[in-house]
Amino acid sequence: MGKFQSTKIFDNYSIAIRQWRAQHSHCQLLHGYALEFKVWFEPVDKSENDGLDDMNWVVDFGGFKDQPVGNGLKA
Repeated sequence: MGKFQSTKIFDNYSIAIRQWRAQHSHCQLLHGYALEFKVWFEPVDKSENDGLDDMNWVVDFGGFKDQPVGNGLKA
């Protein structure tokens, strides 16, 4: 059977950084970026149901919600 994979794009994460040793560029000043990143999920244990859960999902993205409903990953 083929490989099961699911992806999720997280966006609108703002960060502020300062690289104080970068005397040659604007990076020495406090500045920020808006980040977007993509995460790939694959089942690890494929012994039962090819690693999918009882709904045939690789991962339930609803579980990323704030605790106590989810695991808090979204926060």
